[in-house]
Amino acid sequence: ITIKNHGEYPISVGFFLNDDGEIETQTQRKVHCFFPTDETFQTCFISHAPFLLVKSRTQILNKNEINITLVSEIGNLVADTLPELKKIKLLNSNILTILGYRKFYYHYEYDKIINPNAILKPGIEKIKKERLLLSRNGEFLLPSAIYKFATLDLAELISSEQLQELDGRDVHVDFLCRE
Repeated sequence: ITIKNHGEYPISVGFFLNDDGEIETQTQRKVHCFFPTDETFQTCFISHAPFLLVKSRTQILNKNEINITLVSEIGNLVADTLPELKKIKLLNSNILTILGYRKFYYHYEYDKIINPNAILKPGIEKIKKERLLLSRNGEFLLPSAIYKFATLDLAELISSEQLQELDGRDVHVDFLCRE
């Protein structure tokens, strides 16, 4: 990426696979700046960027414009990765976990709320434009064609065909896949 008045910098994200060949979503990965820091975006992907760090090199320097830009660009890179993960069959019902979907996370040491929108928002925008949400029938659909069920009982009670009839639109709809 290019940061105005500062130059070009490489950034990267990566995913670990479990023994079943699926993205490991249960572990929160550390943010890297050549070496692991104590920081995490509370997501399952590993990230690397040339962040400006505190003197101990264990944490990202707080309230720094370059770091804010780098985090934002990591969010864009993760969003751009989603369709590629779909192509190689690594994207499934794990999409929201990959994006770190949650209300917020609090960085206690620096008394700062780190806004997860830098990671989450580009991914949500990508989901709105591309068929990346997996339905229970294994099809990838847009959010406008997906229903999220409150209980498994409801999803088992109504078939995809019945849901389509209830919806009434001339668009294929289904329930969101839940594993």
